[in-house]
Amino acid sequence: MIKTRALAPLVAAVALMAWLSACGSDSTGASAPGCALDSDCANEGRGFICSDSQCLQLPCTTRADCPGLGYTCINGTVCGVTECTTSQDCVVQGLGTICLENACAPGISCASNNDCPGGWECNTLLGQCITGSTSNAPQDECSRNSDCPSGQQCDRDTLTCINVGGQDAGVDTSPADTNVVDTRPPEDTRVEDTFVEPDTEMKDIFDEPDVAPDTVVMEDTTPEDTAPEDTAPEDTTPDVPEDTTPQDTAPEDTAPQDTTPDVPEDTTPEDTTPQDTAPEDTAPQDTSVEDEEDTGPPPTPPRGVYHYERLPVGGFGRAVSIDFHPDSSYAVILESYDIVHIHDWDTGVTTRVDLGPPRGNLYWSEVVFDPSGEFALLVGTRYVDDASTGVILRFDDALWRGWDGESEETSPFSEFEDAQRAEIYTAIEYPHQGGLPILLTGVEAGYRITLREFDPVVGSFTDFATTTLSGANISRGLAFAKNEFGGPGILVGGGDSGADVSYYTEIQDIGEWRDERMLDSNTGNISRIASHPSGDYALLVQSSGGARIYRYEAGQVSDSSDSPSWSNRGSFAIRFQDDGRRALVVGGNRGGVGSAFEFRHDEFECGLDCGWTQVSIPDFSDPPYNANSSTLLTDVGWRPGCDGGLIVGGWSNFNGSVGYLIKFQIENGVSCD
Repeated sequence: MIKTRALAPLVAAVALMAWLSACGSDSTGASAPGCALDSDCANEGRGFICSDSQCLQLPCTTRADCPGLGYTCINGTVCGVTECTTSQDCVVQGLGTICLENACAPGISCASNNDCPGGWECNTLLGQCITGSTSNAPQDECSRNSDCPSGQQCDRDTLTCINVGGQDAGVDTSPADTNVVDTRPPEDTRVEDTFVEPDTEMKDIFDEPDVAPDTVVMEDTTPEDTAPEDTAPEDTTPDVPEDTTPQDTAPEDTAPQDTTPDVPEDTTPEDTTPQDTAPEDTAPQDTSVEDEEDTGPPPTPPRGVYHYERLPVGGFGRAVSIDFHPDSSYAVILESYDIVHIHDWDTGVTTRVDLGPPRGNLYWSEVVFDPSGEFALLVGTRYVDDASTGVILRFDDALWRGWDGESEETSPFSEFEDAQRAEIYTAIEYPHQGGLPILLTGVEAGYRITLREFDPVVGSFTDFATTTLSGANISRGLAFAKNEFGGPGILVGGGDSGADVSYYTEIQDIGEWRDERMLDSNTGNISRIASHPSGDYALLVQSSGGARIYRYEAGQVSDSSDSPSWSNRGSFAIRFQDDGRRALVVGGNRGGVGSAFEFRHDEFECGLDCGWTQVSIPDFSDPPYNANSSTLLTDVGWRPGCDGGLIVGGWSNFNGSVGYLIKFQIENGVSCD
């Protein structure tokens, strides 16, 4: 049922506040230290999370007692970020050697079952005893056959080692290392280490282009002294100068779709001008042939002078995602759960729609418009009785424009029933050059990610699905970026707990996952990824520690010494303009300013005239923002056809939720009004 008001969350919040009050000062942590993120509470010990700017231990008996997505009830005692799903996680974190019920514990070394106590078995890959009766106890996990003991192979569905056809354990008859065993009948939900034969649209995505991109050679810069948090790499890069003075404010230099052949001298980098990156080539599903000469990417714009304004919106809670309709008339905004807002740009009116119970709370992840503008896809995860189900909803543009806001029969919102899976849906993206969107998913208890191709016309997934193990429990960064041969690929980054960067691509029609082969150093926790519309490169935002931006290009990720960073400036989300001339990075409240950085294509490296400029929101802790230490800006929506748009974010705790809808305009750019 679609409602304009939701009383259930308010009732639940009141009940929870009463429960917390009854627990006394020990459970609420009146003297607890301040914090902005859960990682700030790491020094307080296990089971501490950041709530209302304080590090607290929240008692629980089940996951339902905990704040929501990303949290679990550790050993039935206190809420916390999941410590582990496999024993490897415990070893890496130094918290123990085995994983029991998502908590780490000491283990017993072993070489065989004879070394373990009664009722326990020896995990030969880990060299540790595990209990056979614990559902969370890991089996011999694998991603390829060479991970398994002799006489076993890697099952593609469970990613665990299994015996091969009753053969003796001492005989290794496994095929090549890239193969895995399929132990169940074929069906359309199967995931593999390589592509299942995709349909025509998916094949088009992985066709080789005519021209391979140039490679940007990163230059080393002087190390700095500031180091990020636990999972972040050592900080070895100097701060970017905080220079917001525009160098060239001529209006003609800031037009978003500048295709004039007369490009200013020395403003276009020599190594980022492939022939297929003209703005008209980046519009997906456009099959028309342009007669105009390809003039290459637009020139590097001048430094932007940003103006910010918080818009007053009633009933607006913490928001997590935004996307504009291609005609720029309105934007769809997702709150953390259940609530959707539609903001009309010209009138400034924001319509609030509740899509929550009775079917269960919907925790939103991302909204993205189809390039045609006929509909948007809303991706999230529904939780009912501790069970997670990924869902995709359709928002119909034509129905929205004629909807009275009341009738369910003409509602613009509908759910794709055939697109549900027992997974966590975290991100969705359309390929730059056209084709069907790709969905990124994870699982509730396991460090595993899956890419699925979705057909919104049919309303179900295609045969393409591929999965891999991940170093992060949940990954939310997803972008299309070319491989070292100029062919297409998909970049994934995470996570909420742990850290990982993975890449999927095809070489001569053979699919492969890559991870550590791309990296020279640990990237830390990657929160979001955005690729340039050309697909030549992508920028990865590190959310742990201060602010650091990595660059993926031609099969490699820059190491920390080649990646710009800013001391004491948090970062979280990033979005490119449609024409690719600029990207905006936003983050948290640091020292009374709302963190924001402008990137200008294509000046990733920092020198005398750095392409990165701090354009943070001033007086962020004062009215009308009144931001606290938990405030986080979570997404950017560039309005098509101009140099401005909307930023969303907010903060939430057990007492409520506050959302931010911030209008921004580059004053020396093309006006959005």
